[in-house]
Amino acid sequence: MTGVLPGLGWSVAEPAGMHHLVSLAQGPQRDPLGRDGQLHVVESVDVCQQARSITAWQQLYDQLKPGQFHGYLAETWLDGMQCFEEHTSHALRQSCMVWPGSVWVGIPTSSEHFARIGTTSIEADTVAIRRGGVEFELGTPDDFQIMGLVLAQSELESYTTILQGESLPLDNTMVLHVGSERMRKFTHFMRAMLQVAGNGSGQLLEQVCRKQLRHELLDGFIGLIDDAKPNRQTIRRVDSAWQAVAKTREYVLDRAGEPISIVELCEYLGISRRTLQNIFHQTLDVCPLAYLKAIRLNAVRRELLAPYSQYDSVQQAAAAMGFWHMSQFSQDFKKLFGELPSAALARRAPLARCSSVSESHIESLIIKAPHR
Repeated sequence: MTGVLPGLGWSVAEPAGMHHLVSLAQGPQRDPLGRDGQLHVVESVDVCQQARSITAWQQLYDQLKPGQFHGYLAETWLDGMQCFEEHTSHALRQSCMVWPGSVWVGIPTSSEHFARIGTTSIEADTVAIRRGGVEFELGTPDDFQIMGLVLAQSELESYTTILQGESLPLDNTMVLHVGSERMRKFTHFMRAMLQVAGNGSGQLLEQVCRKQLRHELLDGFIGLIDDAKPNRQTIRRVDSAWQAVAKTREYVLDRAGEPISIVELCEYLGISRRTLQNIFHQTLDVCPLAYLKAIRLNAVRRELLAPYSQYDSVQQAAAAMGFWHMSQFSQDFKKLFGELPSAALARRAPLARCSSVSESHIESLIIKAPHR
């Protein structure tokens, strides 16, 4: 099968990122689509499309609650630095990975409901920091908005070493509490930058303007995290619960052609049925059976939309994930995503191959990482 790396449109000889992420040996030095200083906007009504909308990331989104999804992404590049703002309407479980050699900074701008990265909460007035080339999991609530900054790890380390006397410890995820006033100023600055990129003035098409803006963004970020304290509101009491949820998802997807029972899942996780029920209600406010079905429905949806899927019909894709009652499957699919599975398949884009990048070059970028 042939796949397309999300956000890049590169052809590869693997089904890249269908249900698992694919590590890359290196990432882009600048916007691979050649849009430095321009605003790239995507509005989506599909969770799979939203996951693929951001350039040069590997992402998989699972929609967990029913209803029509709406998403928005505004993105610009400044000579290798990526800046964006994203809004998602529904609660999601996200697998994310930015390119190796980079650092992602996530700045939530929704204040009513908290997100999480792994087992650490991302609350109001906090920023999350994660190095590239490593998969991380985000859990985001309904009506969530986040701003993001991705820059070269070497550049960030150089800045922090010079200005703070030490570099950031980037081996693990960091969530820092930065204070409301610093947060307000920095997010206002980033929104102003995105507005200028999209107002048609062409200011950011000038390299000298982009260089100046890069300096101001880096200075602003260092000021944002200066003397910041690690967020102590980690969800330590449910660390093992979130790990059980993550293991459940991987167990289901790694056995796509096999029916998974609650008994089998309890045996695999080494917990009782009641403990399993409590874990899912505590973490996601859903029952285990509903979660299992949602993960399988999301997997079928990715198959129906992906041009490199091996399945040519709704029935084939559904059967591959263990759905045997097609009428009930169609009802469940429409309830979760707001459309029939046949409508999703009808929107499958034809497989496009990029002539400007050779397959041998792309294969050299891929790290053959085993599925977890």
